[in-house]
Amino acid sequence: MTRKDAFGIAGEPPDRDTAVTQYLSRCEYKVRLATYHLAEFERLETELTGADFFDFEGEPFVPVQAHADGVLLQLAAAFDAFACAVAHRHRLDNADKADFAGWHDRLVPDAQPDLAAAMTAVRTATQLDELGDYRNLAAHRGVLGELVRGTPGPAGEDEVRLLLPDWLPEHFPDYPEAYVGPILHRYIDWGADAIEYLRRTAADVWDLDEEGDQRRDEEADPMVSLPDGDLEANLASVIEVATPEALAPRFVDWKAWFSWGSYDFATGATDPPAWFVRRGEEPAIRLDAAEIDVDDLWSWLLEAVGPEVTKAILRWSRPRYEHGTAFGRLLRPGRHA
Repeated sequence: MTRKDAFGIAGEPPDRDTAVTQYLSRCEYKVRLATYHLAEFERLETELTGADFFDFEGEPFVPVQAHADGVLLQLAAAFDAFACAVAHRHRLDNADKADFAGWHDRLVPDAQPDLAAAMTAVRTATQLDELGDYRNLAAHRGVLGELVRGTPGPAGEDEVRLLLPDWLPEHFPDYPEAYVGPILHRYIDWGADAIEYLRRTAADVWDLDEEGDQRRDEEADPMVSLPDGDLEANLASVIEVATPEALAPRFVDWKAWFSWGSYDFATGATDPPAWFVRRGEEPAIRLDAAEIDVDDLWSWLLEAVGPEVTKAILRWSRPRYEHGTAFGRLLRPGRHA
């Protein structure tokens, strides 16, 4: 009979089958923890004001920074918990130390075809490596919301936002000083679907009965993005800093710049602020800067110039919002404007 302490906690580790069930439950629970961290991050960030920059004793930014890190730390841990379930199912040594990315080649060969396909789809998705990079940033080098910036909001109230550090390795998917909130949402949206896909597939192929909240009557629907090519770029080689006379920097064979627009007093004609890219002697491509989000700029750049140049342009420009202009809210460069 298993010994228990005064609190009812077992004094011996669970058997393999119990460990499988526990880890399947834990990986879903860690997604819930990540979602909680995100909700608290958004609540606390919204409550920040300009006065917090002068609160030197209360450390007002620590809680919101902690929740930002917690989102991606717990989400990354959910994938490792799933790997532990698979490792216990396969009776592997040191199964409690399994990690999803590092143990992939050990876990997949013994898995049933459906589960092996699901694990491979998730492992080869670019989002998993990106999540690992952010997890390592939070766990080792710094914090996701390392920089805090305050600006006047749409109605004149303070708008305080957490930003990524001002230096990131070049292979990171986002640019330095990018807003943290959209990044957290991106990986929660992908990671929650990926974990559910993995858990549902494992429960089906292992024929597990429903002790938790798994619903096996639903058809597995892999909502996992497969890799669409190597998006990494050596930005040191793709960015060529322009001479002062050139006005616009060059990114491989593209130029990119931002215009604040103009007003012709003679005719009353207005040219609104806009982003531009041009390749060689081709016509310039334009995106009006009023009332757009960073995601709009990102999508426009991806379609116009491709992923490598998009990343380079965003790292160079570091877009920021400006409120209270004659055109409404503008998305303009944070640097080089």
